[in-house]
Amino acid sequence: MENNEIDAVIISTSAYAHPEILERAITAGKHVYCEKSATTDIDGCKCILKVGETVNEKLSVVMDFQIRYATPFVEMVKRIQCGDIGEIVSVQLYYFSSEVSLKPINGMSFDEARIRNHFHFNELSGGILLDQGVYT
Repeated sequence: MENNEIDAVIISTSAYAHPEILERAITAGKHVYCEKSATTDIDGCKCILKVGETVNEKLSVVMDFQIRYATPFVEMVKRIQCGDIGEIVSVQLYYFSSEVSLKPINGMSFDEARIRNHFHFNELSGGILLDQGVYT
């Protein structure tokens, strides 16, 4: 954050670390692109809201929801809104995904093993509901 040659920061760490990194980046005057989920808990949300109040008009801060702007999704929404598929009576969504397997932890400390397998610990990642539920 101290490097003046760097203008922007991409935050793509585990969600539990986003508030602290976001705060450091904004304090350092960096533009920020932060992947979703913004954080995993209420305290993290409060921190992000507080930091957001400090952003000046010279900084760009973007929180990630890029799938909403992906060409197929934009086209789908357009067709639905134009009535191309007729009257919508009911909508049902299914989410299919492959398993996220545990990475080997031999020779690691407990903390390192948790961080490397963060998705399996809700307090670090928020779990699948937070990861995918932010789209609803």
